[in-house]
Amino acid sequence: MAELNRFQLHKLTIKAYRTAKRSGEARSFTVQFNPASFEMTHKSKLTRRTGMQPLAATPKFVRQEPSTLSLELLFDGTGVTELGSVRLARSGLLSGADVAGAVSDFLAICQTPLSSTHESAYLKISWGAAGPLQSFDCRLKEANVTYTAFDRRGTPTRARVGVVFLQAVEPTKTQRKGNLTSPDLSHSRTVRAGDTLPLLCEEIYGSTVHHAAIARFNDLDGLRSLEPGTTLLFPPVEA
Repeated sequence: MAELNRFQLHKLTIKAYRTAKRSGEARSFTVQFNPASFEMTHKSKLTRRTGMQPLAATPKFVRQEPSTLSLELLFDGTGVTELGSVRLARSGLLSGADVAGAVSDFLAICQTPLSSTHESAYLKISWGAAGPLQSFDCRLKEANVTYTAFDRRGTPTRARVGVVFLQAVEPTKTQRKGNLTSPDLSHSRTVRAGDTLPLLCEEIYGSTVHHAAIARFNDLDGLRSLEPGTTLLFPPVEA
């Protein structure tokens, strides 16, 4: 049996959950054809201190941004491959009328807000026994649908859907990985020459919107005149 599983075709599957914990009942969508390729983008938030020599300043790591996954899904009802030959295995073939319906089903599962939460679903993509898509928690950010073939009545018989998923990991999982730059953790900073409160807030929280609250928390009289050597506390804030 194990030998047979080596040759079994595993299709990319998307499960949609109501909550970020991704537990309980889930709706499922299985692709008609596995993607030929996919692209993952990984970014980090960096800031550069302002001063007399900004180009010489070393960028400071603030946080790791959520990864993005981009791929293309094919919905086909023609029975013809890209090489022009008729498909031999027709078990997964859609009828012409079903192509638009299958695209709608995909969007309904992955994008349409749920009536219970008024938000789109939390997704888990699974594909392969190993690799980055073995288990990828995300939400659908973008879907671009292009219908490329039609029957004589104008009914779509083939569609390409370019999708972008944004990584969305349950907060408790992120904390267990030791995300030291998270605004959920307290920080302290020793003021250096040229520091301003908005700049420090940008480094820690990724935004300057909290600088007034941090000034009050540290009993500061001014927002921009910070005395070098002073230790400031930056408590957890609500996003």
